[in-house]
Amino acid sequence: MTSRDRSDQGFRWGRLARPSLYLFSITVPAAAFMALAFGTAGGEAIEISRDSYDTSELVMNSDWWLAAYLLAFPVFLVAHRYPRLAVIGAAIAVVPQWATAHIYFTRFVETGWGDGLEGLAYFDAGLRTVLFVGAAALGVHVQRRSALPSRSVDGT
Repeated sequence: MTSRDRSDQGFRWGRLARPSLYLFSITVPAAAFMALAFGTAGGEAIEISRDSYDTSELVMNSDWWLAAYLLAFPVFLVAHRYPRLAVIGAAIAVVPQWATAHIYFTRFVETGWGDGLEGLAYFDAGLRTVLFVGAAALGVHVQRRSALPSRSVDGT
């Protein structure tokens, strides 16, 4: 029995490996952005004047969290290549955003610097949810449109 004969029998790992790699391309950056956002935080409030403090980098480096908007591209690509994985890809990108917002809110309140505006982190997570679900829907739509037979201008 040759290796070619063995490859035709049973389960083929290629069917599972490629979609897994595509989903992995969302999972790793999503986790990395979350870890970097908290890992590179300043950890202290900076006094600007006698009555004013900068607390933007107190518990989270917002630059890394904002970089997570770039996850829309791999979500689109996964949905375009594997439409059945569109919802899973969007969920993989969205869940860390809500977890980041919750951890940010909790840590900010625990430091005693909270004034209520830190709750807007949940609004940002909601915007990301809309963006990632929209990117997945667009990926599926583009894939399905490209799969349709094209028509000529004269209708033949």
